Amino acid sequence: MTTRRQTMFALGLLMAVAIAFGAVDQWQESRSLQDRLGEAYNDRIRLERMLAGPPEDRWLAASRLGEIKDPKSIGPLVGALRDVPGTGRVCRMCIALGEIGDERAVPDLLRALNDPALSDDVHHCAAEALLKIADPDSVPGLERALKSNTSALTVVRALGRIGNSDAVSVLRWAAARHPRAQVRQEAKAALLRIETRSHARE
Repeated sequence: MTTRRQTMFALGLLMAVAIAFGAVDQWQESRSLQDRLGEAYNDRIRLERMLAGPPEDRWLAASRLGEIKDPKSIGPLVGALRDVPGTGRVCRMCIALGEIGDERAVPDLLRALNDPALSDDVHHCAAEALLKIADPDSVPGLERALKSNTSALTVVRALGRIGNSDAVSVLRWAAARHPRAQVRQEAKAALLRIETRSHARE
């Protein structure tokens, strides 16, 4: 076996192992969640009520609702996002909303992304959720975050996924003028991906 083939084989093996361990971790986390939630695990209404309870209950309920991905849970999750203090719990609400992927969550996620009183971790969680939802109406809020250098790399990826003319305009600005070289490079890569997708559809 040539050195190149050996390297490719080793990389493939490492990826397979990483995927396997990731699947085990995900299963263990889900199992732990089921153990901790008990009878509420498959009861959406009960889980939504838990969002108004003690902090630990809110975190667990949001985690499970993100797994269930029922759009009916958007209202309670958004309400909890507005009300819940603490970086970890706010992040969990953002993550759940991103998993559900409903555009109704976008205004509150944009508020979290652009709120200077919140931590960088919360900004990142909100940006990741907006990346998953990829709503064209989020472009102005994403542009505001990008120009204030808030979770800029994730924001650029979200704009690249949206890929409409407004997003392209913001990405061109970022590619030419953003103060961080890494963000400029990511914006150029996003523009290239958009162009490739456009050609593929023709």
